[in-house]
Amino acid sequence: MYIEISDARALCEKIGVQQVSDNEVLLFMEKAEARINAALGTRYALPLPYPTPALVKSIAADFTASFIIDKYYSSILKSKEQTVLSETYFKRAENDLKNIIVNGLLDRLPGVTAIDKPQEMLSSPCMRSTRRGKSSMEEALSKW
Repeated sequence: MYIEISDARALCEKIGVQQVSDNEVLLFMEKAEARINAALGTRYALPLPYPTPALVKSIAADFTASFIIDKYYSSILKSKEQTVLSETYFKRAENDLKNIIVNGLLDRLPGVTAIDKPQEMLSSPCMRSTRRGKSSMEEALSKW
């Protein structure tokens, strides 16, 4: 696991998590880890080294807390604040995860191994001209 139960509970402390069992928190942690591994596995060899990189721990805690809040507090809707908190954690985790993949934020960490991108994932022009040389559209796009 990337985080401890206490890491997820700490993010939910403001609204209380006493009724959520440790077993349920573990299930949400596994769900968060699966989501993280699915994304990171496109760029890095898994499993990640121990200790877990701090940014990955933060993402795991955010996802887990968002799952807890979403399940237990969105249906109660004491206030919209709880739903917003869940969405905030989820979006922050997604953005951080995307940032790791796009910008290779883990590339230089000890023990982290970047994998080669499959050929089909490499960027290539989406359009080709039937003429020799570049079309006016390809020329314009190549300036970007």
